[in-house]
Amino acid sequence: MVGHAAFSTYAELAMRTHNLAGPAFAFGLAAMIALWARDNIPRAIDLEWFRRAGGMGKGARHAPAGRMNGGEKAWFWFIATAGVAVVASGLVLDFPNLQQRREVMAVANLVHGLGALAWTALALGHIYIGTLGTEGALEGMLRGDVSATWARQHHDHWYAGKVGTAGRAGTRPDDPPAASGTRLTPPGDA
Repeated sequence: MVGHAAFSTYAELAMRTHNLAGPAFAFGLAAMIALWARDNIPRAIDLEWFRRAGGMGKGARHAPAGRMNGGEKAWFWFIATAGVAVVASGLVLDFPNLQQRREVMAVANLVHGLGALAWTALALGHIYIGTLGTEGALEGMLRGDVSATWARQHHDHWYAGKVGTAGRAGTRPDDPPAASGTRLTPPGDA
């Protein structure tokens, strides 16, 4: 539609930008893993979260969650594993003069493309659930905090740890909030 010359210029610019941004992406991925791995260690509570399908669906009961729920942990570990595969294969493709065999380059190309495609597809679902699909989530990201009620409903175990020990008002999902208008730092930011 734009002609061979314009498309060639665009493709060259896109390839160079992609190749130069890749190392920055790799550093960002490493920082994300280092900063958040501790909060994403799977626990028994996560199995209950999956059993209840995250509390979604008609008549679904609340799904218990800590600072990160089971779905967030699954997303994190997908990024940590697929992301490392995408970065490693991208580095193989970025430096073709390091004497890799043709077969290695072909496998790297396949891993890079399929990993990025899977990542993009799952990211679209993650973005939807984290913005429009969960009432109050987008507001929490934009404001930098969430209401005590939202925290209690979506991350009840994290909320209980934030407000105090079990037995005090506001520490169980069916208790009233600790204080009217109380706001808490969201799970991803504390």
